[in-house]
Amino acid sequence: MHDTARLEQRGVPTAVVVTAAFVGEAETQRAALGADDLEPVVITHPLSTLSEEEIEDRAREAAAQLDRVLTRPAEGAPPAAQEAGLLGVDAVGAGGSDEGAPPAAQEGPS
Repeated sequence: MHDTARLEQRGVPTAVVVTAAFVGEAETQRAALGADDLEPVVITHPLSTLSEEEIEDRAREAAAQLDRVLTRPAEGAPPAAQEAGLLGVDAVGAGGSDEGAPPAAQEGPS
């Protein structure tokens, strides 16, 4: 989270991925680091005991949110970079969802 906040402050759009069980901790860190604009990518918890298929599901959850998170202006980005459209990434194949985390990701610990 610290590296993500530092990159954002330099104008580099960045994503931090957390499971739903750790959203509260991510919010606390975000506030402590002064990274109020940092939006975490939230996936379903847990990760450690998953099958390969379930890991692929989690990756799809993250990818669906990456376009939205990475193409927004980064905190502290130079205005000229924002105006020129030099921020963000081409997220082709990342899902392109404008919605929040999938409902399953919002359920919390299992």
